[in-house]
Amino acid sequence: MQSIQYLGSAIGGFVFLTGSIYLGIKRKHSIPTDAIQAMEFAQSRADARKDAQVEVTLEDVGGLENIVEDLNEVIAFLKNPEKFKRLGAKPPKGLLMEGGPGVGKTLIAKAIAGEAQVPFYSMSGAEFVEIIVGVGAARIRDLFKRARMNAPCLVFVDEIDALGTRRAAAGTKGTEEHEQTLNQLLTEMDGFTPDTGVVFVGATNRADLLDPALMRPGRFDRKVTVPQPGLDARAKILQIHLAKRNVDPEIDTLQFAKNLPGLSGAELANICNEAAAISVRRGSDIIETVDVMEAVDRVTNGLRQPLFDKDDETVHRLTRHELGHAVVATVLYKSTGLIEAVERVSIIPRGRDPTQTSYNRKRDEDYMFPTRARLLERVQVLMAGRAAEEVYYGNDITEYSFADIRDANDLTRNVVVNYGL
Repeated sequence: MQSIQYLGSAIGGFVFLTGSIYLGIKRKHSIPTDAIQAMEFAQSRADARKDAQVEVTLEDVGGLENIVEDLNEVIAFLKNPEKFKRLGAKPPKGLLMEGGPGVGKTLIAKAIAGEAQVPFYSMSGAEFVEIIVGVGAARIRDLFKRARMNAPCLVFVDEIDALGTRRAAAGTKGTEEHEQTLNQLLTEMDGFTPDTGVVFVGATNRADLLDPALMRPGRFDRKVTVPQPGLDARAKILQIHLAKRNVDPEIDTLQFAKNLPGLSGAELANICNEAAAISVRRGSDIIETVDVMEAVDRVTNGLRQPLFDKDDETVHRLTRHELGHAVVATVLYKSTGLIEAVERVSIIPRGRDPTQTSYNRKRDEDYMFPTRARLLERVQVLMAGRAAEEVYYGNDITEYSFADIRDANDLTRNVVVNYGL
């Protein structure tokens, strides 16, 4: 009798367990697929790109003279965090780099990791921004957990303004996910100690958008502005990128750097790559000056447009117009030296400009405080194209000088009204 009761209890327990499992499976399958995907998505790991061995060093980055001291301090900590701990020195927890697009913020971060020979984790701030609440915070936790496991290392987040934007006023709808993600980042940065061996580097071109809590000391201890490269930096960047290729040693990188004011490091690198492609297309094994000149024209002025018929009267008119600029500029350059020397005259249409006169610029510093004499000579060069048309065609002139006259009017008005010269 007892055996029968025991057997009945066992069977009953088995049936109950089987039924529970069945109901659990059925309940799971009754959950909508998108809800299951949402739960799995919320538990996803940070898709950080890890470079265990970065080959880039500071020698591969041009124009760091003004910020190299701050970078060397971060490198020293990553190389030997124990030294900071022994001396009781407070190591930098975070480095914020601000600068325009293409100035080399990502390359600098890689160079820091390369100099220190530590792993390099990189993500974009936009990768932490999701619709589902909690996903961004989970990815922050996962990223810093992996970084601590591989310390010493460098964690780099590009476009951090997408993640660290100033928080909205209390009660604002739709900001919960952003605030949770930002709060988790602040918590992780506060958790750094001298023995952690992790340095956090952020990059942005809109530091004014960042939350004040993220900017306070103890989180971003170092703030570095990465400027547009100056003349010497542009020359060095061109040398660095051309040195990786087979080039003619006669290429004057300094003069090219003078003629390319305002270009970023990325744009200069693009010019060097374009020059190599042009050299290949013309069947040469070496990059020559003409290749770099063509690359500069492509990047700064656009692709070549269909050529005019050389016998067309329009070509003759445009050529005489450009020669007017070139002749006056050359005469002024030889007599006073205030204006730039003419580099070349081109009647090859590029972009919106059917013709162009190019000049060899001086050093950037020479344009900081132009004198009245130099400004007036610039007006003379601007009006020289129209003057050449009048010499050749009398009153039969065109409106092609419209832009030159507009620029000359603006410049003379500034000389008198704004500059007081």
